[in-house]
Amino acid sequence: MSPRVPRRAGGPPYIPGPGGSLGRCEGMAAPYQANAVLVGRKNTMNYVLAAIRLFTEGASEVVIRARGKNVCKAVDAAERVKSTLRDVEIRDVRIYSEEVEGEDGKKRRVSAIEIVLARKQG
Repeated sequence: MSPRVPRRAGGPPYIPGPGGSLGRCEGMAAPYQANAVLVGRKNTMNYVLAAIRLFTEGASEVVIRARGKNVCKAVDAAERVKSTLRDVEIRDVRIYSEEVEGEDGKKRRVSAIEIVLARKQG
């Protein structure tokens, strides 16, 4: 049984740790980051609001991550954040694939994306 993880309202699970770099979240391959929004089954606007909240709390950079069929939802969320906050731009986009084990025990490759949003400089 896994420990209960506190959740932010309308956003991904929040796993506290020094520097925001401990633990893993929702099975993603990369370590958990405090400024990351992990896209899953919820409505797209939940992830948009989570990213906007991180920016209003002082984050200079927010990473939106998704894999599988949620990749298009992550792109939509990033574009909505960019159009809502005029001083935010897409700094970097990383597309890759991960090997995951299915319920039947077979390994398969799943597409994943990381979209880095950052405040414009100047």
